[in-house]
Amino acid sequence: MPHMSPMWWTFTYLSITMSMLTMMTIMYFYFTPKSKKSEMKNKLNTINWKW
Repeated sequence: MPHMSPMWWTFTYLSITMSMLTMMTIMYFYFTPKSKKSEMKNKLNTINWKW
């Protein structure tokens, strides 16, 4: 078995983390009712306007 470089490990770790985050986000948006989603959107819009 070849020696794994730290770079490779970092890359693998990052990709796993990213996929997990993506999954969580998808699940969250999938299971949240539409009213909640629009509420979130409004909140984001107000934050953007403040900036």
